[in-house]
Amino acid sequence: VLDGGASVQSALAAQVRLLNQRKGKDPLVKLDVIQNSRTGEALLDFLISARDARGVEIVEWNAYRYVPRETGYGREGVMLFAISRRAYGDDKIRGFLTDLKTKRPADINRLARHALPTARIAR
Repeated sequence: VLDGGASVQSALAAQVRLLNQRKGKDPLVKLDVIQNSRTGEALLDFLISARDARGVEIVEWNAYRYVPRETGYGREGVMLFAISRRAYGDDKIRGFLTDLKTKRPADINRLARHALPTARIAR
């Protein structure tokens, strides 16, 4: 939860900027944004890859649901509710990417419809 004046659009734009910066060194970067104008929410669906310290390939898929949040202090806030899945090593990655084609739409739908947790910020 960000309650320091961040909006859904500013939080989303920051993450999209980071992903676009990765494109030069990460050939797997893919992203899609789904906007819900009725609720003010946005969903960022993206894929990234990297190598760990031992050189093992890692592929990660994420779906980030950005939700506007009332702060009670007259400022905008954002809650991030997300799914993240990873695969390590070439053999696992192939199966992961194949499965992702069929599982991703259902996972995104579940994330978009899931009841939001209650977040409280200690002051």
